[in-house]
Amino acid sequence: MLAARGMQSLRASPSSGAAVAPRLKTNVSQRQGVACRQAASAGALGMLQPASTKPIDRIRYQAKLVFDTLDTDGDGKLSPEQLQGYFSYSNERLGAHSPLAERYTVEAARAAAEGATGFEDFVQLVRDQLRCVDRNRNWVQTQLPPKDMSRLLHASALSIQEMGVILATFRLLDSDNNGLVPLDFLRKAQGIEKKVFEGVLEDADDDEDGCLRFEDFLTSYHRERPVFMSMAVLFAHSAAFYGIFQLPVDVFVKVIIAAILVMKPFLITGPVVKIWRIGQALVGRFMATREMAAKGTSFSNLY
Repeated sequence: MLAARGMQSLRASPSSGAAVAPRLKTNVSQRQGVACRQAASAGALGMLQPASTKPIDRIRYQAKLVFDTLDTDGDGKLSPEQLQGYFSYSNERLGAHSPLAERYTVEAARAAAEGATGFEDFVQLVRDQLRCVDRNRNWVQTQLPPKDMSRLLHASALSIQEMGVILATFRLLDSDNNGLVPLDFLRKAQGIEKKVFEGVLEDADDDEDGCLRFEDFLTSYHRERPVFMSMAVLFAHSAAFYGIFQLPVDVFVKVIIAAILVMKPFLITGPVVKIWRIGQALVGRFMATREMAAKGTSFSNLY
């Protein structure tokens, strides 16, 4: 969702037969069905992961918004100069990560050899950028104040890594680098992102200034926190504080440790939520496998 004004610097340089078809179509449908079942068993996590399946792939359509803004002549390609402009643009928002620097070098060399970068290559580049952020647990903690991050993590029921990927996505869409994404640009979204905009984001602008802040954007990724998960988180925090005050150390040390947990509750909430979702995904997988076994099929023979 890039505004035209914020992207002016990037626009400088424009630059075997009938019997097989039904079987291929059936295989594609079957694979999509499997992807949807797997995503359902894992909740909304698939939406956040850079390598998520296409039926719920928001990243692809978010990257499309950026690509279309860069592609000023509408030929479906980016010139090497436009690509270099995007590297600088994203470095300003995500920072200079050494793995990404290597990735940019490879992509720039490929673009120079081929004369341009197509949309699919650009989408993969964006996925690699977000994957790099996803692997860097400390990145999001340097971008958000601890109090705000704790509040947002609790409200959204997301993990720190997921929060980082969403924040990085928002930053790439923030054309003016001022913490705002225009609603008018969001209306140009396609695919699943268009449905998300119409169903959630269009009404997320509480102050009605025509722009979304990160907290507004984050609402489209919120998960409902199950009652039992909340109880597990509460129990884990209670057990942690009980354990702290049972430690054979000075009272002052106990107070310091307890204060750290109060200021950074995600140190406990994060692992508990992750364990809960892993268990939820395993149970979902087991139930889906049992249901398919009853119908005489399995995941493996759908591929």
